[in-house]
Amino acid sequence: MNKMHFSTFAAVALVVLAGWNTQPLEATEFQVGIGTSFSEDAAKGIAEAFDEAFGKFGETGKAKLVLVMETYTSARNARDARSMIFEKAKGLPVYGACMGKAGYAPLAPDKGFLKKRGICVMVLGGDFEFQAEMVQMGKVRYFNNRDRKTNPEKFQKDYQTFIDNRQKPGAELGKKFKFSPDRNLLTILGQLHNPEITFFAKGLKESIPEDVTVIGGATQGGCIYFKDKTFASSALGLRISGKFQMVQDMRGSFWNGKDLPKHLTGILETTAVKGVPKPDLIIGFLCASWQRGPMDEQHKALVAVLGKDVPLFGCYSGGEMGKHAGRDKTKTLTGGGGFGVVVAIKGGK
Repeated sequence: MNKMHFSTFAAVALVVLAGWNTQPLEATEFQVGIGTSFSEDAAKGIAEAFDEAFGKFGETGKAKLVLVMETYTSARNARDARSMIFEKAKGLPVYGACMGKAGYAPLAPDKGFLKKRGICVMVLGGDFEFQAEMVQMGKVRYFNNRDRKTNPEKFQKDYQTFIDNRQKPGAELGKKFKFSPDRNLLTILGQLHNPEITFFAKGLKESIPEDVTVIGGATQGGCIYFKDKTFASSALGLRISGKFQMVQDMRGSFWNGKDLPKHLTGILETTAVKGVPKPDLIIGFLCASWQRGPMDEQHKALVAVLGKDVPLFGCYSGGEMGKHAGRDKTKTLTGGGGFGVVVAIKGGK
């Protein structure tokens, strides 16, 4: 069993930027604090998660931003809960998403998987470049599969409209980023429930460099958090760039619930054991369809590989995005359902 602990790494001067910095970077430092709660009471859960995250982070003067994924604000107390999330962030910009349905809950190594309600909070600081962008997409009207035979002309028109309403915003979001010549991690969150995420990923792929590492998770309804506001029917992208180690793995699609602990073990070993031992941060998304398999066994698999103190920021989602190996073994940016995707990150060169 590999027990993991938070760690920080020496860095040569780099200031976190809203835009672009041409000063050469020799090493990147990350400081991470993650907290989770599955309290049924939103106010209690939000307070618990933020207090834990800031407590683990330590000196708050070095914090740069807050990332949050939660299911509380899909309930009736949405306005009060969102206000509390911004308040608890201590003036830091807030990014992330309400994942929507209660089953799209956070992954908590120390508390288990899949409760009715929950929240995962990450306080992040360090010497890295950071850029946040978003697109508002509007609601998608789904095509009717029955029209495929009965009214093929209507089906083709509706299907193309569906594609355009997500592929074009994906390309638009990608064009907003200016990527570093060093390592680039782009995290995507938003209203992209499968199969929407498939076409969003295709659009994004058109407008970003091939070597950018992407990991994404889709909400089912909900909203995104962007600085000090929330937006419906939107998607956000978070770019972190610098000289650091990073390994991503995406496997699936697995729909039937079988052998999921084995698949999750393989993803974690590839990324956070063999790829980047003892990472500063792990981001992960597992398809909500994996709830067909035993959740306690998936949690046991994670703990067996990484321990309960692993710095994991992740959740069950309605669609996943990352580099996936197809039949020809070539990895390409893919969006879809039934996947597990994880990226492990460690400061340093």
